[in-house]
Amino acid sequence: MSNSKSIQLAIDVILKKTGENLFAPINNAGYGQPGAVEDLTQSALQKQFDTKFFGLVELTNRLLPIIHKQSYGRIIQISSVLGFVAMPFRGGYIASKYALEGLSDTLRIELMDTNIHVSLIEPGPITSRFRHNSLNMFYKHIDAKMSRVQYQYKAEEKD
Repeated sequence: MSNSKSIQLAIDVILKKTGENLFAPINNAGYGQPGAVEDLTQSALQKQFDTKFFGLVELTNRLLPIIHKQSYGRIIQISSVLGFVAMPFRGGYIASKYALEGLSDTLRIELMDTNIHVSLIEPGPITSRFRHNSLNMFYKHIDAKMSRVQYQYKAEEKD
């Protein structure tokens, strides 16, 4: 969700389908980027934040004028239990979720004088292909054989 053209296209389609009436857009973007913090490249972290934080902020900021114009609404942010609890080998994911939590809490305070509310949903593990997709990102961005924690990675892969 970090492509500005794609974000605008989605907004245009949604506004057309809803008659430009938005009550509760739900922001749910992302993928997992496993790996020890010391093994994460700046590029891998940038992609994680572009998708799960900056893209979401851009979408929210483009929707807020529409919601302000109608004078009511709710912005729903899908975070994670990992938005407030740390775990090893999930640093990139957790950092982006902590950022989303802080941004959402701040936005909630800034919108207190309006009839626009901000909700955070913080689910735990769910049945999906999230773990499988995260493993693909691990293989793409982490050189496990060169890592100080390569044996922990092997144990994690077996789980």
